[in-house]
Amino acid sequence: MLKLIFGQISDQDVRVRGKHYGFPTSWTRLAVMTVQIDTLQDTRYSEKDRELLLYAVNNIVGELLPQQGRFEPIVLDQSQVTVVCLAQDDPTLIKEQLHQLAELIRTTVRQYLQLTVSVGISRPYQQISQTMEAFNESLQALKRRFSLGYDIIVNYEDTIAYYDLGTAIYSQLKLLEDQLIQAIKMGDMERIEEQLQQYLDAIRHKEVSFSEYPALMIQFISKLYHIVQEQGGSVNKVLGLRGSIESFMKLQTLHEIEAWFRHDLIEPVIQFLNQQAETQYLNIANQMLKIIHERYEEDISLDTCAVILNYHPVYLSRVFKKEVGVNFIDYLVEYRMNVAKNWLETTDLKIASIAERLQYKNTSAFIRTFRRIAGMTPGQYREQVCKQ
Repeated sequence: MLKLIFGQISDQDVRVRGKHYGFPTSWTRLAVMTVQIDTLQDTRYSEKDRELLLYAVNNIVGELLPQQGRFEPIVLDQSQVTVVCLAQDDPTLIKEQLHQLAELIRTTVRQYLQLTVSVGISRPYQQISQTMEAFNESLQALKRRFSLGYDIIVNYEDTIAYYDLGTAIYSQLKLLEDQLIQAIKMGDMERIEEQLQQYLDAIRHKEVSFSEYPALMIQFISKLYHIVQEQGGSVNKVLGLRGSIESFMKLQTLHEIEAWFRHDLIEPVIQFLNQQAETQYLNIANQMLKIIHERYEEDISLDTCAVILNYHPVYLSRVFKKEVGVNFIDYLVEYRMNVAKNWLETTDLKIASIAERLQYKNTSAFIRTFRRIAGMTPGQYREQVCKQ
């Protein structure tokens, strides 16, 4: 369930191994319902009881919601989280059902634990891979407690209108967000710092209330998570607990948020992308070397490699030079000359035949190239070898 919440299980995984995971096998829609204890002040509990209380809430949820209508409820940091299965399409009926379930949980917790809790509910969704985004939506919905107080049930879709930023302001922030994402993909640290500062300044200068920060930033954080996953990384391994949504939601000031973005989110992502790039470069270079070693008798070039590997020739040229230390064509020529030396030593092939097999249409051009690299003509090389 943790992998599901953190976006580390694909739709294909669920289809293939759903029963193994103990997941429900059918639904029309899904929604994430997140429960948080509002406060332990003026209760018979202390802060050290919070974790046990969350597990008690988790047990209550597990008993109240039928097993076929939910995934396994879990406790995640300061939240109790449940992925609810819905059997209908009608938005009104879905909203009503989710509200009834949330109300049942809220009143039962109050009855048995004498605690007030609030419930955040995501928008309904269909694909299991959308669970991480839905979980973030449920957490964002719970931020309404800043203005509405405790003991509430909030749907994420009801909070959208609450963030009254206006279309122009949102468009500006979206543009800055996209520019920052692009700078991160490029690994341009100077541009990243510039774009991040513009992004945060735009939020600050628009006088967005603190409770609205998560709503504006969750999508950006999710995009960074997606970049890591696209490159084959695990968000949990790359960022750890400090880079989690849960850590972000605990931040109390804009200063803390700025520091978190720089040191706990962006820097680890950049480091991971650089490592992946190095690995990718080496892998690409090795594939290009394999093409040369296996197809040196064919008419191969950077364009040939580009077609085979599905990369632009200019990119392949740069990667090959970086990893191998010489240009692609220089390596190819030298490799062919080494093959020519071997044939001159071990076969009776005529020089013209060797030139033709190594893709030289003109024997004279082959002889010139061989002499440039070996310091003598092919005939002189064969004669010298025979003498030895």
